[in-house]
Amino acid sequence: MYGSTILIGLGLFLLYLNIVFLILYLPVFVINSYRAEVEEKLLSSPEGFGTRYVEYRERTRRFIPYLL
Repeated sequence: MYGSTILIGLGLFLLYLNIVFLILYLPVFVINSYRAEVEEKLLSSPEGFGTRYVEYRERTRRFIPYLL
């Protein structure tokens, strides 16, 4: 979900080549980054998946595999 909003925001900027889209998208990126951090803390806690998730997170990227 977070990766798709990143791609949509960048796609709109590239489609219209308008800096306004990029400026309006920055808060969305910051909010997505914060929410992903909160979710990762929960998933890696004992109430979540614990060490299994930590091992998974070490193998994969946060938003878009192999890119971000």
